[in-house]
Amino acid sequence: MDMVKPRSPELSKGALDWLANGRRGSSSETIFTTLTGYEAIDPDEMDHPYDGPDFRRCRLMFEYCPELRSRIAEMASVSDEWRALAANWDALERTMDQEAADWRTQAVKTPITDFRIRQLLQEVATERREELDRMPKRLRKHQAAAH
Repeated sequence: MDMVKPRSPELSKGALDWLANGRRGSSSETIFTTLTGYEAIDPDEMDHPYDGPDFRRCRLMFEYCPELRSRIAEMASVSDEWRALAANWDALERTMDQEAADWRTQAVKTPITDFRIRQLLQEVATERREELDRMPKRLRKHQAAAH
């Protein structure tokens, strides 16, 4: 995974507050680590959101660190999954807002957001399989192991 060079070596007050008190998960920690350069998660454990609760924790991190929200597109360099999610982040936020306006104050059920995230991730997996199918057999094993 490529680390995006942080714009500033110092963390904002909001970032420090999130590190100390925020609802954290591997995907929100991945965003934070990638965009700030501060290791909030072991690089081997970095991941993307898989569902609404994961996505909610990312959004809560952005509530603490609004300076990072405007840089979500930079997450596309991390993985194909992040590329798909970052490209659709605004739409995912709108979906969550429509189905659970109180997402900031309590854990909520977000079946439409969950579905859309899983759909995006499935599209990435399908693209990856199709790409592997087009490769010569001798290269497939090596390429599949890389993902």
